[in-house]
Amino acid sequence: MNSNQKYTVRVLNADDAGAFRALRLHALKTEGEWLGPAYEDEVTIPYEQWREDVTPTEDMHYFGLFDRKKLIGAMRAAPWDEDNSRSTALWGRTYLLPEYRNQGLAKPLYVMREQWTKEHSRYTSAVLFIKHNNERSKNIHLRHGAELMCSRNMEWPHRPSSVWNWYRVILMKQEAARLVA
Repeated sequence: MNSNQKYTVRVLNADDAGAFRALRLHALKTEGEWLGPAYEDEVTIPYEQWREDVTPTEDMHYFGLFDRKKLIGAMRAAPWDEDNSRSTALWGRTYLLPEYRNQGLAKPLYVMREQWTKEHSRYTSAVLFIKHNNERSKNIHLRHGAELMCSRNMEWPHRPSSVWNWYRVILMKQEAARLVA
């Protein structure tokens, strides 16, 4: 991370667990209607589990956007459990503090997540889900190449069921991109 830059992106690690926990709980408390789980579902998670969750693995990374040292946005790429071949990444836990939106600041975060997913030898596509009426998030992902797969009624504890749209992004590997160009 270059300390001369105001905004930076990087992979999160166990040392970022406290900052990520604070950002995630803030998101759930203030804008939870757009997110799956409720604040009540995650506030009781032990700190050590947050550390474990944010620690990068071979096939899962969290990415963070920082305003100097303050974590202002994050997103994750992880294996999608519904894909038995494990060749599809699930993109999620995406959030950017409202005061930083509509300034183009999240673009490097999206690029880093997509680049890491493309370079990971296992993944050929990614899926994500967005609440059906979240037009802002839907439009951002459509601009980044997502295509609607389906709509599903989904339920979480502490929340009424609601309709979520599932999107897929086909990832072109670096080698294939060079052959096409």
